[in-house]
Amino acid sequence: MLPRVAIIILNWNKKNELLALLSVLKEIDYKFFDIVVVDNGSTDGSAEVVKKEYPHVNLIRNNENLGGTGGFNTGLRYACASNKYKYAWLLDNDVVVKHDTLSRLIEVMEKDEAVGLAGSRIMNKKDREFLVEMGGLLKRESIGVTPVLERPERHTGVLVFDVDYVAICSAVVRLSALGKVGLMDERFFIFWDDIDWGISFKKHGYKVVCVYTSVVYHDSFLEKDRGDHTNFYYGIRNPLLVYAKHFDLTKILRILIKCIPIKCMQLWYYFFTGKRFRAYLILRAIKDFCFNQWGRCDARAVTKSYESKLLEVLIPRNERTPKILILAGSRKENQDVRQWCSEKFKDSEIYFLIQGSRASMYKRDFDNLISLEDEKIQQISYWGKILLRLLFQRFDVAVKPGSSIFGFLSFVAKESFCYENGIFLEDNQNLKHIALLPGSFLGGVIFGLGAAFVILICCRKYKADALQT
Repeated sequence: MLPRVAIIILNWNKKNELLALLSVLKEIDYKFFDIVVVDNGSTDGSAEVVKKEYPHVNLIRNNENLGGTGGFNTGLRYACASNKYKYAWLLDNDVVVKHDTLSRLIEVMEKDEAVGLAGSRIMNKKDREFLVEMGGLLKRESIGVTPVLERPERHTGVLVFDVDYVAICSAVVRLSALGKVGLMDERFFIFWDDIDWGISFKKHGYKVVCVYTSVVYHDSFLEKDRGDHTNFYYGIRNPLLVYAKHFDLTKILRILIKCIPIKCMQLWYYFFTGKRFRAYLILRAIKDFCFNQWGRCDARAVTKSYESKLLEVLIPRNERTPKILILAGSRKENQDVRQWCSEKFKDSEIYFLIQGSRASMYKRDFDNLISLEDEKIQQISYWGKILLRLLFQRFDVAVKPGSSIFGFLSFVAKESFCYENGIFLEDNQNLKHIALLPGSFLGGVIFGLGAAFVILICCRKYKADALQT
């Protein structure tokens, strides 16, 4: 007889997506399951609708948003306490599953008792031929991850891939393994929690795999508007915890000396150019890591619209065709900016700067594509070459979506604007302010090297915590 599975769906203010998922789950080919919906303090009526329309579903309501880690742990505690489930299938509320998504994962888990965590192949929800990832590998020489097969490629015949982590938007966990590995680390709140969990499984002797035949459709995390909090707070604080827990101090020191000065250059750059909120988030991320402050970051920034000034900048264009540079952000932001520029300035030349690993998604949208080499993105010298290359292009305007990580490159244009939440924001960085870059570089190197050694000292505490668990 097939083992019983607890399907744990985490929800926060996505009522329509949740109801769509619950409807699809009735049609899957695996029948030995119970559904547990963990609602993270939603205010859109999600819990009330589930209780009314799906009375057979086990509904657990948290009083507040506990993040991905706290929410999934709530469901996992319930599943473990029930003593009737061998596995738990963790699902985000906005995924689209196929009829055999779960059965393919269980098949692999049943064949190999050493597999502690198995994830699905994730395809893009809007472009279903595009492969988002099949788990990923943690970088050992710098801070970051490498998603497996993130570009669309032909299937090689391999059905199960050994990886360091799988995305928890669709992953099956062997509940008996949690006695050794433990639940997800709730200090993360969101972001890098699945990476930490995958590494923890492997350290305790379990395999972490991605199953090619198990498919879900989900937006790529890189294609979402992740927001400043994820990019400049969770995206700095949380990776530091992963490396502190799982790497020896000598390795951590080499990584910190390479990566922290770059983050500090960003800090000074945003400070000098008036983006004080982003500078604050970077500084707070480092401070909170050092002072053992975790959970949710609730800081907020205020913005103003400047679309009228953008029009004034581009309209006087008698001498030549205006050139516009779009610095890649989330997929929706990129498409919105491109459509707006195409409609307002039909005779302009639009260029699009993007990471090489994402470039294939935009070949049909942009004629002038500038692709960056992923493996060189953390090299300061490479950014210098890119900056010089763009300066020779003589761009009139640079527009960067709010989630863009290439903000400092807007110095190459005569005027620069940021696009956030449907409005354009004036940006205090253009050719007139390029002299700020040397100061950012120098401040980043000096402050960054000092910060790296302070962070290293603080890593000793988290290393001790990890050894105790």
